[in-house]
Amino acid sequence: MQKKYVTFIFVVLSLFSTLVCSEVDFNASTWVYDKVSNVDVFGKHDSNVIAHIDESFKKVIITTKDKKLTIKNDFLENNNVCSTDFVSLKKTPLSYYLSQKTADMYKKVYEESNVPLSDDIDLLMSLYPGKECPAPYAEILRVNDYLTVSDQNYILFFKHVNEDEVRGSSKVRKMDLSSYCRDEDPNKEFDGATNTECTFPGMGLSAAYNKLKELSSTGEYLNPKLPTTNEKDKVDSGNVDYQWQGKGKLKISLEMDNESIHYIFNEESTGTNLLISTESQY
Repeated sequence: MQKKYVTFIFVVLSLFSTLVCSEVDFNASTWVYDKVSNVDVFGKHDSNVIAHIDESFKKVIITTKDKKLTIKNDFLENNNVCSTDFVSLKKTPLSYYLSQKTADMYKKVYEESNVPLSDDIDLLMSLYPGKECPAPYAEILRVNDYLTVSDQNYILFFKHVNEDEVRGSSKVRKMDLSSYCRDEDPNKEFDGATNTECTFPGMGLSAAYNKLKELSSTGEYLNPKLPTTNEKDKVDSGNVDYQWQGKGKLKISLEMDNESIHYIFNEESTGTNLLISTESQY
């Protein structure tokens, strides 16, 4: 009788597993960090938090092979974050978040990140209790072509890539200034003029300048090395004017045919702030 009971339980559990386990093939797949949401689940934007997350996770690589989940972060001295046997379970936003209100809040964050949160998602988690990966990797969601985790109420996105892209990792991740910046008045109707406020926590003015040059679409017009004195350079059909306005204060003016951009840097003890003012003729 006891043997029949155990057999019955085993059959039920097996049938249950076939119902909830994902059919997505995660074998020999690789994901690399791509971006962090511009707002958290409560709709708040904190440039300091976003920049810190971006810096901490930008070298994370997640791989799945032979039912093993492995996470490495080359930002850390010991880059081996986690390696565990895993299972993937089919979920919907409601069955995962257990509240329609909470699910709707997360859906909004995903949508603002151009990754719609559909009903077809998968939960990746450790096969064995007590052997979970550390936060924020204990529970990982597959949403479209991304793996995502939540950290400090922000969503981190890891993009699926092939081996060639992993080897050329500098080409995999496309960063932009949105990780550091936000429009001063995002609800303002565009009239040709915009003001964008940026924060580079922990960076001096020179480092913030290099980051601007690296990520901005106008970076190619900036001097490869930050000038230490006032100077004016010719670029294409315009010019770039560097004006120091005191210690740790610099204004760079880029004047082109139909557009003027002013970069105003202000270095402080906690990092460097930047105001970008753009005036366009249209």
